[in-house]
Amino acid sequence: MKIESRNKQLGLSIVELMIALLLASLLSVGLVQIFTSNSQTSRVNEASARVQESGRLASDIMARVIRNSAYWGCTNQVRINLMLNDDGSVDLSNFTTGVDVAFNVASGNTWGAVPGSDVLFLGGVNTNAALRTTDQTPVNSATIFTGVDPRDYVDEGDILLISDCRFGDIFQATQVQNNAIVANTGGSTSPGNATQTQSEYPSGATVFRPQRNAFYVRENDGLRSLTLNPMIVSATSGVVGSLSGAEELVSEVWNMQVRLGVRAGSTPPNDSIVGSWETSWASISNEEDVIAIQISLLARSPQDNVVDQPQDLCFPGWLDCDTDPTLLTTMPDRRLYREFTLTTGIRSRLQ
Repeated sequence: MKIESRNKQLGLSIVELMIALLLASLLSVGLVQIFTSNSQTSRVNEASARVQESGRLASDIMARVIRNSAYWGCTNQVRINLMLNDDGSVDLSNFTTGVDVAFNVASGNTWGAVPGSDVLFLGGVNTNAALRTTDQTPVNSATIFTGVDPRDYVDEGDILLISDCRFGDIFQATQVQNNAIVANTGGSTSPGNATQTQSEYPSGATVFRPQRNAFYVRENDGLRSLTLNPMIVSATSGVVGSLSGAEELVSEVWNMQVRLGVRAGSTPPNDSIVGSWETSWASISNEEDVIAIQISLLARSPQDNVVDQPQDLCFPGWLDCDTDPTLLTTMPDRRLYREFTLTTGIRSRLQ
């Protein structure tokens, strides 16, 4: 005869179920917190990496171009003669200015730069486009003999600089022959030449292509980037002397501010020492006294909702926000922002 045990388990009591549900809930909450924390840490790390990448790349580019700016071959900037005709079609000073800044630009500015940011202009010559003369170029001569065929490098209407380390002439090529470049007055080129070469250039003088580049932060469809806008020096590319062909260099650069380092004096060693940092041209009497440039870049993450609340940052980086907290800038969203400051000397002016 089979006897059933009266102690057989028939199910869980309500108390046991509630305890089991409580333990499961606590475990789930812990797992969710761990997942959320790891996910947020991953988002912050990714955002930080993207910001660091943008800031360092922009800093490296700007440091390199500043260091090599205001270079006019082996001659001095003050010894360069401008042969171009001043007919009002272009600002001729663009061809002979090494450093210029448009501070705190207004809305609707010519370059499309972010209002309140700065626009930095850097001039000089492109050393990659150099030719050398093979024969003596007499004073007031219109023909510059290059030996090799310059038509592979130069087009009619191009702006060029010839230099022999003593003097330099910036001119427009009115004609390009199989062994020479001609710089006549008159003609159909614009702006044309007001005079012919003013110096006697020996064999071995160098022909360069001047350049002038604008750097600024531009906004496009809500995204901002560090932008390069070069000046046209070739007649085949448009109106010489104008800026054209803006190119995005580094994305997610939100703002750029510039300070100019002015030499302490005109004689050694003060001519190689920064005496003051200026954020306007009011206290700078001569552009050639600028021997260093300091730039503060503000980079941001492409992802939003990275930080818990909008950051308070000290921008530009040279402000003393520790002493005066009112100088802090509150960011407009919860993206991750970082400030990068670089100080670079202009090599040609520190020799």
